[in-house]
Amino acid sequence: MRSVPKSIRIPRINFSCPGWFVVVFGLLYTSFLTAQNGLTIAGNIFDENNRPVPFATVIQTATLKGTMCDEKGFFTLNTLKKEKVVLEISSIGFEQKTVEIAPESNYVELTENLQSSAMMVSEVEVKGETDSEAIERSGFAVTSIDTRKLQSSSIDPNTVLDRVPGVRVRRNGGLGSRATYNINGLSGRAVTIFIDGVPASSLGSAFSLNSIPISLIERIDVYKGVVPIEFGVDAMGGVINV
Repeated sequence: MRSVPKSIRIPRINFSCPGWFVVVFGLLYTSFLTAQNGLTIAGNIFDENNRPVPFATVIQTATLKGTMCDEKGFFTLNTLKKEKVVLEISSIGFEQKTVEIAPESNYVELTENLQSSAMMVSEVEVKGETDSEAIERSGFAVTSIDTRKLQSSSIDPNTVLDRVPGVRVRRNGGLGSRATYNINGLSGRAVTIFIDGVPASSLGSAFSLNSIPISLIERIDVYKGVVPIEFGVDAMGGVINV
């Protein structure tokens, strides 16, 4: 014979807690109101050429509740009440548009076109740096002399170099005589002169910097100590590049 259990326990649910009942009732009531009185607005945003406007924003002005279009210009916006709605549609590069909707049902389809906004610029200011400023910011111990302000003067390149801190120019005679250059106490082979990156020694022993008019020189770069690798020399004193 089958044995009959003496007792079966049935779990009890405590319905006496008023907080539990209020929460459940509130959720059900909110869902009921949304289903009965809520409004769903779905639509597409295009430009004046009927091309989708991706990531445009659609905001309800009364509640500031909004949404954003997807990459195809489609959006969906839900409201709690089926009433007159004012929407503001905006996107970068387009004029803002205001749309009023007086819904007759719980679902409204919307299609709007935005006009491109023409931005007028009154002034454009371009800031840059000269070649001399760029060289001085290159990380080397270099002094770059911009000779544009000296184009109309009769000064010679050796006189310009003699005014550079740490550089001394010694002449063996008057104008046109040979000169030696001293950078931070080092001279002779420790100082190399370049013309547009080419060693001046390749131009012959008769060449001197004074043979170049100052009006033909754009700038003079004086490197002290370590020099850039593109010069390809081991000048311990430095390099003068005209």
